[in-house]
Amino acid sequence: GISPQEESTFSQDSSPPACLDEVYDVTLVAIPPMPHFFISAVRRDADEAKQQQDGCPSNVGMDSANGIKKKYVVFENDQKNIQSHVLGSASLRDILQAEKDAVPLSVTEYDLSTETCAHYAQRIYRSLDIAETNELAQFVLSNIVENVNVDKLKKMLPKAGKGGLRALAAITMGGEGAVLRHFHKLVYSQLDIKV
Repeated sequence: GISPQEESTFSQDSSPPACLDEVYDVTLVAIPPMPHFFISAVRRDADEAKQQQDGCPSNVGMDSANGIKKKYVVFENDQKNIQSHVLGSASLRDILQAEKDAVPLSVTEYDLSTETCAHYAQRIYRSLDIAETNELAQFVLSNIVENVNVDKLKKMLPKAGKGGLRALAAITMGGEGAVLRHFHKLVYSQLDIKV
């Protein structure tokens, strides 16, 4: 994820109550190399002067690992190397409520098919009634495909539950092409894309 030097813990109590009514873009962020996905609520009209005046955060990152949820502000100069995809928008109040209601990632149940950082992000944006699109699927896939390292995957996948074992079997049986097809099927099977 992002190192402690690149983030500041976010507390709803530290922001003026009026910030909760501000509209933020709900953004899926991908950090290489594996990739790691998380939700960031990004303020729409976040020019620096207005931010300093009203005290509302420019963004709020939302993440989960090992049964723990985190909220933080990502500093702007650390956002240059990350890719993001805007999913929709909502008030900061609704986004924070969706994060509060989302079940954190399990300490013991990590599974490539059902329990990853992308699934945690999905729990947040789905409760905001944000539609899943082909563009979202392509964003997730492009970040996986750009970063596929078959040797690293072979070491990591046995620890990634049944989904990881299926991906490992695809690599073993059909090489990199098979694993890319596997991830394509996996991503699209997890999304409810309306045509």
